[in-house]
Amino acid sequence: MRSVPIAELMLQAKNGNPEAQDELGFRYSSGIDVDEDFTQAAKWYLAAAKQGHMKAQNEIGGFYEKGIGVPRDLHRAVFWYEKAADQGYPPAQYNLAQKLITGEGVERDAVRSTALLRRAAEAGMAQAEYNLGVRFIYGVSVEKDLRVASAWFRKSADHGYPLAMFNLAACYLRGEGVNTDLVQAYKWLYLAAGGGPKQRRISEKAEMKHRMSHSETTYWLYALEGDDLRKAKEGLEVLRESMAEGQVSAATKQADDWWPKE
Repeated sequence: MRSVPIAELMLQAKNGNPEAQDELGFRYSSGIDVDEDFTQAAKWYLAAAKQGHMKAQNEIGGFYEKGIGVPRDLHRAVFWYEKAADQGYPPAQYNLAQKLITGEGVERDAVRSTALLRRAAEAGMAQAEYNLGVRFIYGVSVEKDLRVASAWFRKSADHGYPLAMFNLAACYLRGEGVNTDLVQAYKWLYLAAGGGPKQRRISEKAEMKHRMSHSETTYWLYALEGDDLRKAKEGLEVLRESMAEGQVSAATKQADDWWPKE
């Protein structure tokens, strides 16, 4: 629907087309072809959500969670996340899992939270893959298993998630769940810090997409910031001091050649 002219899109949305309603919600939230208006965005997302459109259900859930275009209401946010999660929509499964682990807007249920998180991770959602790895690190509703944790970090890192890259680097540095490998540790830490031309383009593209909408489906691809970025840079300095020049060159080349998996 992205290429449909706004006048035609408006007509289809008013005639009850849920795809058009969802698209109109996106355009109002991002200011594409119309003035940015979060109240209108929420109105059209809600219209599509009521017709069972799972992406719109997740989006309006996010609006209720943050109070964007509607009064903040965590119970209604959870209601819509539930609707979309029941249809198998990974971002909604992830969002609902987060609410269930914190008990925001719903009774806390760590077991169900981890089950939903696993479904989203198995669907290839990088943020869910990373967070599932964290649960295996600490044994949250699963048996603690560093090998499984590092495997989920690797899946998430392969999809371009900087925090997963950071944690995977730590696994290779400490030999937790994987064999100690300084080259791999440097490679993933270098990428986590925004090194490598492809990783920089991914972060820039994700930031641009997130600015266009209040959707949270891309923001997690941003490069590390603040303390996380400082720790990554400090870690790279420490690693360089303990590695041969050839090892650093090999790690940097691997990072420069890296490309995320679909």
